[in-house]
Amino acid sequence: MFLSSRLDQTLHHTRGDPFFEDPGENGEDFDIDKSWDVIHFLATGQRSESKHPLSRMMFGGKESRFDLSMGPAMYQSPEMVKTIAAALEEVSDDDLSSRDDPQVLPQNEIYPGKAFWQSVDPSFFEDYILDNFHEFQEQYAAASQNGEAMLTCMQ
Repeated sequence: MFLSSRLDQTLHHTRGDPFFEDPGENGEDFDIDKSWDVIHFLATGQRSESKHPLSRMMFGGKESRFDLSMGPAMYQSPEMVKTIAAALEEVSDDDLSSRDDPQVLPQNEIYPGKAFWQSVDPSFFEDYILDNFHEFQEQYAAASQNGEAMLTCMQ
């Protein structure tokens, strides 16, 4: 599960350091479940991280002190959130669907794996991936508009 938490502007700095609370206690959570890897791949066309702002949307930012079972949450400053939100705004459903290839996803080892992508129903793209992408887009847009920071993490 991939979880993000929006942090309002009063919470993201203490003495010049990011203020890290348990995601959910001081912000607005949203969960894009297991779609994080495919959304990253379809939005960027790349498997690994690059310098493109969209490569940082999942795990970019500064490592926080809040350590989860699958690693620390990543802190994204309001400035980074604004950059990512602007880049996400440019991604259309057509952009994503143009990269949704049942052969390419397994070849690139996109989570949850080869067997899954080879057996998935074609409606999965619209019913699951696009829905989660739209939620992701909307939350980043709202956080950007409100000057909020974000915490992102795997749980």
